[in-house]
Amino acid sequence: LMFRFFLGSALWAIDGYNSASYKGARMISEVDYKRLVWHSRRGMLELDVLLGPFTEHHFKSLSDEDQAHYVRLIAAEDADIWGWLQGTLAPEDAGIARLVAMVNEKVGAGQVK
Repeated sequence: LMFRFFLGSALWAIDGYNSASYKGARMISEVDYKRLVWHSRRGMLELDVLLGPFTEHHFKSLSDEDQAHYVRLIAAEDADIWGWLQGTLAPEDAGIARLVAMVNEKVGAGQVK
């Protein structure tokens, strides 16, 4: 199962949530940014409350590496993301774990910080 996400001249190719490749520039167009915001909307309201504000307020300031980790995070299943954010599951990938901590720090309990 391959998930491809285009950000301007950049191609994010995600195979599950265990591997990703990033090729291209860091600057993304407004259209591509809106696509990312859309992909951050999930099937669970609880995830929407956390991921939506994080994407809107913090994604653009992330490093290239962390942006790639975030795209991999949102490519995961909702149940996994929810478990990671609640601390009941631990992501195997250290980059995703770092992004989970950032999301909780910045928008935990639905508060944009």
